Amino acid sequence: MLLNFLGSGCSEKAVNESNEAALAVLVEEDRTTIRRLVDEEETIIALQPALNQLSTGMLDLALPTPWSRSLFAEKVRTKELHRITEPKTDHGPVISRRFTLTPSKTVSRSTPLWSPLFDEVTFFKHASFQSIDGHH
Repeated sequence: MLLNFLGSGCSEKAVNESNEAALAVLVEEDRTTIRRLVDEEETIIALQPALNQLSTGMLDLALPTPWSRSLFAEKVRTKELHRITEPKTDHGPVISRRFTLTPSKTVSRSTPLWSPLFDEVTFFKHASFQSIDGHH
């Protein structure tokens, strides 16, 4: 490839400058990619304590809990799930039900948002809030 450039009237200096410029672009792209990956990992690490608090609350069938209350906004807009009356479909340990959404409304942080779910289960053997994908 170098011979083609030289043979087509390009000086060796011009080829070197072109190669250096291309290398500089690649290095900058690598820096950007690495910085993005580090930012994503740092975000996940920063969020992990809060996600652990939510997971613990889920296992206790209580969200928000006194120790996770600060993770919730003072007021939020919600839509509730209401079960459609129909026979439930039993698939062994999994039960399938259909729900509809109510119109949205604004509620305070003290409103037990998770009660409809918690009223339907006795306990969770495992509960985890976690980052699935680090992209932000």
